[in-house]
Amino acid sequence: MEPYALEIIAPADLSLFYKIREVVTKMPEVDLGTRSDRKVRGIGNGKVYVSCHMLTRALAVCFPVKVKDGHFHGLWEHSWLVTENERTIIDPYPVAVVGGPILLDISCLSPWVKEGVYEEGFLSSLNKDPNFPSYVVKVTEVVCKTAKRLGY
Repeated sequence: MEPYALEIIAPADLSLFYKIREVVTKMPEVDLGTRSDRKVRGIGNGKVYVSCHMLTRALAVCFPVKVKDGHFHGLWEHSWLVTENERTIIDPYPVAVVGGPILLDISCLSPWVKEGVYEEGFLSSLNKDPNFPSYVVKVTEVVCKTAKRLGY
């Protein structure tokens, strides 16, 4: 079944989405180490997981997309990608979803924009972890190696 959104989304954006989706689903786990402060506070096992903020920045190095930071539904800090024509969102790490990436039309008729689901804005959390830049470098290496292995 073909969804109606394919009538609206540019073929180049759809092709780009398929490439990004393949890279994200086929890339190996990225070992970012552990954080002892998380263990002390009793938050999980201390493992540092790849975040949407890291993954979007890594993908933007390897593909022609722009990173957008802001909030998902006005509550959660989130990062996503927009294509060059800025009419399509590629969310490689959707909030509270197992699976992804997802592709969204954000034209003037889209409920994703009208309802404020993706709202661009400042993220305070990015400045809190001094290791964030090094995490982005590690994730970027894995993303770009995976893209190259897949022929992108």
